[in-house]
Amino acid sequence: PQINTWSPIADLPGVARRGAVGFTVNGKGYVGTGQTNAGNSVDFYEYNPLTNTWLTKAPLPGSPRTSSVAFSIDNFGYVGTGQTDIGAANDFYEYNPVSNTWTSKAPVGPITRQEATGFSVNGLGYIGTGDDFSSGNNYGDFWEYDRIANTWTPIEDFSGTARRYLTSFVIGSRAYVGTGTNGTNFKDFWMFDQVLSVLSRKMKETSVLLYPNPSADIININLGELPESVMPSAIEIEIYSLKGQLIKSAQFESSLMKLDISSMECGAYIYRLTHNGVIFHTNKIIRTK
Repeated sequence: PQINTWSPIADLPGVARRGAVGFTVNGKGYVGTGQTNAGNSVDFYEYNPLTNTWLTKAPLPGSPRTSSVAFSIDNFGYVGTGQTDIGAANDFYEYNPVSNTWTSKAPVGPITRQEATGFSVNGLGYIGTGDDFSSGNNYGDFWEYDRIANTWTPIEDFSGTARRYLTSFVIGSRAYVGTGTNGTNFKDFWMFDQVLSVLSRKMKETSVLLYPNPSADIININLGELPESVMPSAIEIEIYSLKGQLIKSAQFESSLMKLDISSMECGAYIYRLTHNGVIFHTNKIIRTK
């Protein structure tokens, strides 16, 4: 990047292919799987940039495949999903370069997929989009992988059009995804902020107490224990009529607010709580005489 040039390096020792995957661990690159003229493959290779050489490594233990997803977390590589000889897959494997071994891990969500995208940020892995068969039904969902717990959790869907063949990269604590196709090719690009994503999910788990409800005058709103990085001043309550008209709003100064609703007409209202403009809790309140 410093001089904006490309330089040829040693060819991959395996046969020519497309739809392969790659990841990096401890300064070495790993490339494998993909579709060759003979069909789908499971072979894997390690590249050493200091010697410009490749070594053959243990093959992926699952079905031969192409159009999979790979990323690395800490000192391990991960490969999963993809198109196999019997259809799309959701299996997932961890590679240990020290022992040159693969270990089967929890499958990527409840559905099979291929031609998806994936990346890792701050010790968590992400896989999403893709389709169920070549040029099939396109997905917009995303899943988060915790390698310590070996679990997948659904997170916010991709905000763009559902598609396959997204490309992705990571800078700092943010991932960037774009291009791809659903039959029509795209050139849009999107940013995923992992810190805000995790915080948003933590906010939705906040235990909100609102009492008394119904009330004629004062309603107490207790936010309980907020995530460590959240300041109460960034939280706002908005009260709407059942027709969607904003009736009242107020910002929190602490985790406990006493809200005066005595000036509101008797009846039912919808309230919502937002953190930096993002809704994390909503429910109904009733003003009585």
